[in-house]
Amino acid sequence: MFFNTTIVSITDPKKKYTRLETRRASGASGTVYTAIDVATGAEVAIKQINLQKQPKKELIINEILVMKELQQPNIVNYVDR
Repeated sequence: MFFNTTIVSITDPKKKYTRLETRRASGASGTVYTAIDVATGAEVAIKQINLQKQPKKELIINEILVMKELQQPNIVNYVDR
């Protein structure tokens, strides 16, 4: 299956964020870490997903696409620079 590069970030997150090692949660779809964005100083949440282990990849992709479209103050917003 081909994944659009606008969905999957190939940039090394260790170059964009500091304190990336702070693990917050993990579940069936991946692990969530908090970090600091080097460019802005903002605290961010990073969800690491192994797509090869996902039985329903289309659900993960749909979640990402929806998050990219929504910008609401009461939900986690998608950020990719």
